[in-house]
Amino acid sequence: MATTLSTTTSKARKIHQDHGGQYFDFCIRHNSDKEQVIDLKEIHHLNMSEEEIKSIQKSIDNNWKILPGEKYIKQAAVDGGDFWVFKSKVEIYNIIDKYHLFRED
Repeated sequence: MATTLSTTTSKARKIHQDHGGQYFDFCIRHNSDKEQVIDLKEIHHLNMSEEEIKSIQKSIDNNWKILPGEKYIKQAAVDGGDFWVFKSKVEIYNIIDKYHLFRED
């Protein structure tokens, strides 16, 4: 099980990969058994707000990137002997958390 060492919120000064967005993308594809671009109509079962859907669509359009000026969460963690850093736009992180998409193990 991973241990979070630190969590910070920053404003991006350069382009970063949005690991949270990529994780969301994986969760939706994995749950729908499809390997294609997310069709936001297919996730209606989550009862997302229009604002949440717009945030996801914007992230898809930006190819799951955190762009300069956007706020993001950065978590440093260790799992066994592996160290890793997770970055996610704040709004995407909040959507994943709200709909319980993060794995518990």
